[in-house]
Amino acid sequence: MKAPSQFIVRETFRHTRPELVRAILRRYGFERRVKAGRTDQGRQESEIWALPDSHGGYWLVRIDATGHDTWYHFGQRPHYHKEWVDSESVLNRYLREYTPEAWIYSDSGLLIGRAGGGEIQPDRKAKVQHILR
Repeated sequence: MKAPSQFIVRETFRHTRPELVRAILRRYGFERRVKAGRTDQGRQESEIWALPDSHGGYWLVRIDATGHDTWYHFGQRPHYHKEWVDSESVLNRYLREYTPEAWIYSDSGLLIGRAGGGEIQPDRKAKVQHILR
């Protein structure tokens, strides 16, 4: 299933404190699914918030409180991700590990592409999807 072209949360998160982002997410109805501590691929202190959509998919916001190891310097600082997955089975994998089937969005809410897709030059995609705190 193709992801929606616009992320459900209209507010931008760049340079926003985590407690304010959490308040915005609660207002939209998001629920925290994973507390800090997801550690796959060097991620530490990731917090994942999810909101089901009307078609069986899930809107996701990941708060990477300490940054994570990455090839790209954008991810080494604390940051946020706006993402969407198309099913509960993909969500369950996403909560445990990197999931290339996830769709990623810019801070302004525009669809970028798949996390694992090659349709966008990787360095540009990494820069756009890491929303710096």
